[in-house]
Amino acid sequence: MIALRALGKAEIVTPTARLTPSQEILFAAALYLFLERAKPVGRTTLAETLWPGIADSARQHRLRQTIFQLKQAGVPLEATRESVLLPADARNSDLDVLFVHDAGDIGTIESLQFLPGYAPTFSDEFSRWLDTKRNEVSAATSRLLINDIRRARSRGDWLRVERLAFRCMEVDPFNEEAVLARAEASAMRGAKREAVTMLDQFVADLGVAAGEIKLPANLMRKRIAERMPEAAFNSRAESIFVGREPDMNLLTTLLDDARDGKGRCCLLWGDAGIGKSRLAVELGNFGELQGVQVRRVACRRGDAQRPLSVFVEAVPQLREMRGALGCSADTMADLQRLTQFDIGSAPKSAMELDPQSIFELIRLAIFDLIDAVSEEQCLMLVVEDVHWLDAASARILGQLADWAANKQLLLLFTSRLRENPLLEACTRAGLVTHHLRPLSNDASASLVREMFDATNERGDEEFLAWCRTVGDGNPFFLHELVKQWLETKQRHVIPPSITTVIRERFSRLSSEGTQLLQACSVLGENSTLPRVEKMLQQEPYMLLGALNELSKASMLSPERKPIAGSKDFKLAPKHDLIATVAVEELDPHAAAFLHRRAGEVLESELGENTQDTALLWACAQHWQKAGDEERAYQVGRIYAESLLDLGLASDAGDAFAILRRYCRGKPTEVEVLALAVTAFQIAHRWTDVITTVGLIRAALPDTTAHDVYETQMHHALWRSSDDLTLPLRNAMNCMLESSATAEHRIRSANLAMKMASDINSAEAMDEIYRLVTPIQPEEDSDEILKYELEMVYFSARGDIELTLSSIAQVLTAVRRSKQPSLTQFYFSNCSTALRIMGKFADARHLLEEAIEAALSGRLYVRAKYLMLQLIRLDLAEGKVSDARRNLDRASAWEFPQEDSITLVQERYLKARVLLNEGKIEEAKLVIAPALAAQDGVKTAFRGPVLATAVRVATLQQRFDSDASEMVNELERIHLRDRASGWNDFEAFALISALVAMGKATRATQLLTEYLTEFRRDQASVPKYFAELFLAS
Repeated sequence: MIALRALGKAEIVTPTARLTPSQEILFAAALYLFLERAKPVGRTTLAETLWPGIADSARQHRLRQTIFQLKQAGVPLEATRESVLLPADARNSDLDVLFVHDAGDIGTIESLQFLPGYAPTFSDEFSRWLDTKRNEVSAATSRLLINDIRRARSRGDWLRVERLAFRCMEVDPFNEEAVLARAEASAMRGAKREAVTMLDQFVADLGVAAGEIKLPANLMRKRIAERMPEAAFNSRAESIFVGREPDMNLLTTLLDDARDGKGRCCLLWGDAGIGKSRLAVELGNFGELQGVQVRRVACRRGDAQRPLSVFVEAVPQLREMRGALGCSADTMADLQRLTQFDIGSAPKSAMELDPQSIFELIRLAIFDLIDAVSEEQCLMLVVEDVHWLDAASARILGQLADWAANKQLLLLFTSRLRENPLLEACTRAGLVTHHLRPLSNDASASLVREMFDATNERGDEEFLAWCRTVGDGNPFFLHELVKQWLETKQRHVIPPSITTVIRERFSRLSSEGTQLLQACSVLGENSTLPRVEKMLQQEPYMLLGALNELSKASMLSPERKPIAGSKDFKLAPKHDLIATVAVEELDPHAAAFLHRRAGEVLESELGENTQDTALLWACAQHWQKAGDEERAYQVGRIYAESLLDLGLASDAGDAFAILRRYCRGKPTEVEVLALAVTAFQIAHRWTDVITTVGLIRAALPDTTAHDVYETQMHHALWRSSDDLTLPLRNAMNCMLESSATAEHRIRSANLAMKMASDINSAEAMDEIYRLVTPIQPEEDSDEILKYELEMVYFSARGDIELTLSSIAQVLTAVRRSKQPSLTQFYFSNCSTALRIMGKFADARHLLEEAIEAALSGRLYVRAKYLMLQLIRLDLAEGKVSDARRNLDRASAWEFPQEDSITLVQERYLKARVLLNEGKIEEAKLVIAPALAAQDGVKTAFRGPVLATAVRVATLQQRFDSDASEMVNELERIHLRDRASGWNDFEAFALISALVAMGKATRATQLLTEYLTEFRRDQASVPKYFAELFLAS
């Protein structure tokens, strides 16, 4: 076996000899045979290459002599009359790493110079052949190095990237990819100036005639100069990044997918201090050098109670990015609503507000903004600490992750817990969940060594092993342990936790440094140097000393980027654990003082009319913690009103309810509780309406007054009670109360009529109509309510002519009001009455007009509700194809905040359509969740859902114990509701099930009673009842 050493050397070693360039012909001949890679070489070709210009006979003679000498030197040649061969199994070469797959790691080779110093002159032909081989070796070396560079880049191993790029440039000084990679690696390590200088030199060496060849280098220089900070971290010790190659490889793969228009979503989770934020920063810096736009927001403690907190922080950043100008004026107005609140805007009633549609407009605006930005350039949005994420943000992020599948978008989330609000919201979006584990022992040791190297300190192996054991692979803990040793030179005192180490280091700060760190921690995300200056009012030289002290102790975040909506840089603790310790060390009085100062500083930045919602929230939190109840109430109320303006009625109701504790005096308490009632009404939280009205009653001097609160109580009881007997009696008593206003009595009568209709109490309906007739409306709204009451009464009593007259009066009054919200509400109610009267065409016309009005007003959720009413009409009329078309249209409007009633109704209608299409098994799967999701849904709507499930069981002939119980429950509901109208399908489902179960007598009795005594609908009896009658 002989060996060629051509990288960094020039020698051929045999078992008996060592050939070098000094043996001119022997070395050249052996080299030629080696590099022809085990191919037979023609004797003539070899001779002409080694001895050009002499007679052929002389060449052949010399060749024979050379072959003989090579064999004598131990080279195992196989020579024939025609050719010479160096067998493959008799040779090996360090060049194999370049040309043979898996022959070795090119990064381990000491030198990549091919035959350094070897420049033979004895043959021009041989020199040309050698130049060709040099080019082949150089190309193969560059190719392998570039591949290794790419792999190292994807892993974030910047030291290896730099080393490989340098070696590639030794082989090929003008290899563009190597130059760019080396500059990129320098920038990622924080050496921005070095990277820019390197690129400037490269462009200068290319010359002025290079033209487009210089574009990539100029683009990289621009990105480094504009997007990379001067130093990525405070010190060399802070810039160390080791042991995360597999994690970076995963993330760069996801980033590459996003850049290719295949949006990705990833959750990084792991313990506090494990390196989630650092990994996100590394990926972000890498992405920015590839032209990716990176924006970061962080959730904080308390954000779980701050609706849409992520987007309140993110939208101002996104609006400033390229591409945002492509958004429509409506989008920008809706986004302005998210971040700014006009306290001068008039409050709206429950009827005027459509919270779901408002929320949907804001959601669509967020999607439109992100779409516009990511269309311009790939966008990477980092949301940190999503274990503190609020529910509203989680819902939107979940839909965003699903929507992003074909966008240039990477969503990267970090969390200390795997189970967090985001996880459930993203279940359908293909969320990549990655557990960031502790560093390996080798990586931990490397981190500690490099920290000592960076600080010019010496740490022995014993201390290194101790750090590795105690640090448990947590990078932040390891940093703190080394910092602790550097500050105290004490070792081998095992701290019980990271917090203990931080607390000990915190105790060694000066009073100025302590105050600065605590001020930054209290301000949180709103901490900037100007705000801290105003808050502490320290002398400049004291503040400067404190800044230097905290920076040297690595307790301040090194990130230098302006906070949202400001040009000032964020000044914050390096880690949430440090901020937590800093705040915990505050005396309660000192904490209250700092929160009061923070509240004063932030409140001074609020405008007179237009308020920044993020600052509103922060001010409210600071005043609460400062114990200033009056200011907490003032700011908190504005913030709660802003939530209502965003369509977050449920959150607004909770916020108003919390404000009760800050009220001074009963009048203020009643005022804020009244706002809570309005919010809970809008959110359909009827139990909370009842409870809150009870609190209002307890706070009022007259607990029996006939006022708006009484009406709100009646309405909530109607919406939530299974037994309407008592609520009906109470509403009728109010209607009879002569001391009450006409408006109050008409509203009570209207509610009482609806309750009486629901329980089919003809006696009560007659009495209500008789007693309300003399009452004269005082306002247009009262007039509409009275007309509606008459419409309900006449339709229940089956008087077609008077019902149609009442409907005409309602429609005339509503159109005269010119209020879109009233139009959509009453058009829906009138269409129901028309449907019961058998006027399908008129009912359809009203619903279609209301849907069009809702869409023109961008009230998409209300439009969907009306569309569901239209589908019920289609089914009642037997228009299955129309029902399917409208169902597909309604299903396309999917909203994250739909209430339970809407969701149940949509499933019920979808199952009904599937049954009409003969898709029984699909209908069963669709109705099952609706059957289980009846909590909070009024019992009156359980009938249609039960009827659908019973119908499925009948068609499948599966009457087990559960199905039998459903039939029994449906019969009880049927007996209660069969006279209330619009019950044909429920009656049919029950009676057909009884027939199938062999209870024909009972089925006949119920069918006869329904058709002859109780059926209110004036439309013709559906054909399936005739078939059912024959079957029973």
